[in-house]
Amino acid sequence: MIPLIVSAQLEGGVVFHTPIMLDALLMSVVANRRGLLAPHNPGDAEPIEIPIKREPGGRFHLCSEAQFVVEENEGRHKQRRAPVQEFARLGTDKIRRVKISAGPNKGYRLPYAVMLMLGDEMRWYCLGEAEAIRDLLSDVRYLGRYRGSGKGKLAGPWVVTTCEPWEGFPVLREGKPLRPLPLDYPGLMSPRQGFRCLAPPYWNHANENLCAIPG
Repeated sequence: MIPLIVSAQLEGGVVFHTPIMLDALLMSVVANRRGLLAPHNPGDAEPIEIPIKREPGGRFHLCSEAQFVVEENEGRHKQRRAPVQEFARLGTDKIRRVKISAGPNKGYRLPYAVMLMLGDEMRWYCLGEAEAIRDLLSDVRYLGRYRGSGKGKLAGPWVVTTCEPWEGFPVLREGKPLRPLPLDYPGLMSPRQGFRCLAPPYWNHANENLCAIPG
C-alpha cells in the first residue's frame, strides 16, 4: 500500500449532494463485477474488500473524500411526470383518465445544481495498490447523479499516481479532516462536527455517528 493521488478529468458539469467517496466507488465496481444485487436492507450487504488500506482500528478505509473547487453552479430543473404509460398498461376499464394537472399525479419541476469544477478535475488521496485501483476505476465513466442524461461524464481515463505523503495523509491535513473521522482520531484540531457514516454504505443513516467532517 503506497501513497496515491487518484484524479478524474470531467468533460462538463457534475451533480451530487455529498462529496463522492472513493471507497464506495470502488466497492460499487466490485459489486457489479460480482453480479451482486443492491441490498434492500443495510444488514444484507455483503462485505466487499477493495485495494485500499484500512485504519488500524478497521473502522474505515484510508482514503479522502473527493477534493475539488467549484468554479460555477448552474441551476437546472428536472421534470417529474406521472408514468401515464404504465397507468394505461396496468389500468382497468374502470380507470378512464389520470389527472396530471392537479392532485397526487400532478407533474412538477425538481431544481438541482450542475457544478463546474476548477480545471474540470476531482481528486482523491489514499493508501492503496495503484494497479488494482486503476483496473477497478476503468469501469467508471460517469460520476454523480443524473448520469443517464450525460452529467458527470469523464473526459478521459482515470489517473492514479504516487505522491509524497504529509503528516496525517491521506485523511488529515493541518489538523483538518479530508473525510468523516471519529472525534477521537489523533491530530484533529477543532474540527467541524456533523452526523456522518464512517464507512459504506453511506446511505445507511442508522449507522451515522457524530464525526469530524470536512469544512
